[in-house]
Amino acid sequence: MSAVLVEKILKAPSVADPLQVVTQVLTEFDWESMGSRGSQRQRHAVIAANPGLLERDLAKQHLMAVGFVDALRQRGVDADVAQLAAGVGTHVFRTAYERWLGADDDTTLATICASVMSDLSKIVPTGAAASSSPPES
Repeated sequence: MSAVLVEKILKAPSVADPLQVVTQVLTEFDWESMGSRGSQRQRHAVIAANPGLLERDLAKQHLMAVGFVDALRQRGVDADVAQLAAGVGTHVFRTAYERWLGADDDTTLATICASVMSDLSKIVPTGAAASSSPPES
């Protein structure tokens, strides 16, 4: 699965917005091919309840993000930007995926991912400049 997702990044029409590319590639994957939402819920619960399985799952997610960084770099994205896009993008997707698993309706994963991206924009507004001084209390 990781190789398929990395290949999609390599073939993306544009990587001008690398965060969007990462979340879109993850969201567009056919997660239903991994089993019904119900079976994915059960799998997720088993992994969450077992520290060894959770550690293994997180390691796999990390390796996938490393593959995304490499693919973005191959496409000409700056190393620091690629690393940030891959890390944030996989976390945004993980958050959306967990919400999708917990949803009791037929809201699509893409819709939930867009909502998570909207939440992210509320805490990191577009065009926000990094400040060298700490926030005021």
